[in-house]
Amino acid sequence: MNQDTMTMILNVIELDLAAAEGYRISADACVGGDLKKQLVAFGADHERHVAELSDWVRAQGGEPATELGDVGKIIVGYTKLSSQEDRTAVLAMRGNEELTNGTYASALRGEAPDDLKPILERGFEDERRHIAWIREVISSRGWDQEPAELREVSKAA
Repeated sequence: MNQDTMTMILNVIELDLAAAEGYRISADACVGGDLKKQLVAFGADHERHVAELSDWVRAQGGEPATELGDVGKIIVGYTKLSSQEDRTAVLAMRGNEELTNGTYASALRGEAPDDLKPILERGFEDERRHIAWIREVISSRGWDQEPAELREVSKAA
């Protein structure tokens, strides 16, 4: 296993830590029980990713992150600012999931050891499921349109 692979996995862990925290924040902002329940479940998926990848890192003699790094703090800060109610909570998580989907896809394009590849594949399957659900919710609820309050402000400016 080369150092580039370890660095990549440590970065994925940090991103999953941030995603798990982002889902907690977004779920807390939701009043819709169905949305809150799903966001909590997705956060649990990210916590599982952290646990599985951390176990792999330790088996390689490494030490995984247990706290947010600078990028994670920015992601969590953005999520806190953005997640004010159901709509904005889900929209914030769309951006976070686009980032995690891209990160897992990049990790799978790399040369992962045989014992790591299935962990990354399971994580990527979760990420694909998360983003598909988020996109469906946004589309089905009409949240892909600019909200009226933004249109009013832009007309006044």
